[in-house]
Amino acid sequence: MTEPFPYGSPAALRAGLTDRLKKLASESAFTVTDLQRQFAYDRLLARVFSAPDADRWVLKGAAALLARLEVARHSKDIDLSWQSTTGLDEAEQALRACARRNVGDFLSFEIKPPTPLVGDKGRRFACVADLGGRPFASFSVDLVAGHSMTHPPEVVPAVTRISSTWF
Repeated sequence: MTEPFPYGSPAALRAGLTDRLKKLASESAFTVTDLQRQFAYDRLLARVFSAPDADRWVLKGAAALLARLEVARHSKDIDLSWQSTTGLDEAEQALRACARRNVGDFLSFEIKPPTPLVGDKGRRFACVADLGGRPFASFSVDLVAGHSMTHPPEVVPAVTRISSTWF
């Protein structure tokens, strides 16, 4: 059985997260802002990788390294690859659908209109994570579609390691 969500309001979650992230920042090379961004990545990725089409998504780039190696460099974006031959329009629709999913964590995500990625067949989206209707973290999502995989994807834990059965 899943433990009940420990926060009764967005304000309580924000206060609890702030305390935990300050503690984590004091023990690492990351700032509280870096960790907020990483936490927001995790919550967007929780939506992506629990969606009905989760098997089509692959996390790439520095965020994927952060999930594997705690000493990896911080990134201000996440790189996602949509594994389908249908293209970027379908990938964008799927990303927006994932961002709209309610997973009961008081966060919501606004995905702004895309800009083309330079030198790649992809799109960059500014993303704002709101917690209880107030901005919590900003980052971008770089999205590509149809890239071939050289190895099967590896399943890794969340980027921000916050000890909780909820996060």
